[in-house]
Amino acid sequence: MKNFFVIANKSKKEAIDLQDRLSEYIIDKGGVCAIDESPDGHTDVNGIPSNTEGILVLGGDGTMLRVSHELGGLDLPLLGINTGNIGYLTAVDKNEAFGAIDRMFSDDYVTEPRMMVSSIIIKQDGAAVNNLENKALNEIVIKGNKPMQLLVVSVYINDQFLKTYEADGIIISTPTGSTGYNLSAGGPVLNPSADMMILTPICPHSMNSRSLVFSSKDTIRIIIEKGRSEGIQGAEVYYDATDMEALVTGDEIVVKKAEQVSKIVKLTQESFLETLQKKLRDN
Repeated sequence: MKNFFVIANKSKKEAIDLQDRLSEYIIDKGGVCAIDESPDGHTDVNGIPSNTEGILVLGGDGTMLRVSHELGGLDLPLLGINTGNIGYLTAVDKNEAFGAIDRMFSDDYVTEPRMMVSSIIIKQDGAAVNNLENKALNEIVIKGNKPMQLLVVSVYINDQFLKTYEADGIIISTPTGSTGYNLSAGGPVLNPSADMMILTPICPHSMNSRSLVFSSKDTIRIIIEKGRSEGIQGAEVYYDATDMEALVTGDEIVVKKAEQVSKIVKLTQESFLETLQKKLRDN
């Protein structure tokens, strides 16, 4: 691999400085390197050269999530170079960045396909139905649009009614996202190579509402119900904390495994359990 495209978190000076040094290093080695010039927070897919073989993402896990969210359909390997705190997705520390480039030049790396989820929002407005599609690498989160609002939703699995939840919100997580918001909400941790989805209620108003794990072949449909006062309630759905769509009572969101995957570059032989052990020890 010799043709790279660099996307840096422009709010981090370390990432900008490393971006310039890596670009010079790649060109000096006889490679090609283009730098993302789009505004921070939005990478223009059309600005990525057609000969790009790999993307270097400089920042933290949040930057990796944004890039995966925006570029998930390009089928290009992503190498996360960490310029912040230790993360799961940004596998290479900034001090190891140049050695990582050497290994990629030598094709001494592997890629891990990470499952993503996609959704269609069906907005009911009289006879009008508007379909909006989006995808996420970590999770899709549905929450009330007001502080301290208890959200009431009905959940169907493969069109079979499961349960009506009263909670602060609902998380639908991928295995990769199981160590994120899902974990903070009490959900289980899955190996990122698993082919499953996790449904986790956020602060449920119930003694017996727990996380549930479903096959990636399942379809999860969530309907926004009337609030406790039988009035119209508003909600918001977030994709990897990046994009947001507004919902109201009667709207539906249908979630399933996405056709696309995120290809994460891995340079070490460290297993997921070893990484998890380190995180558990550090926290």
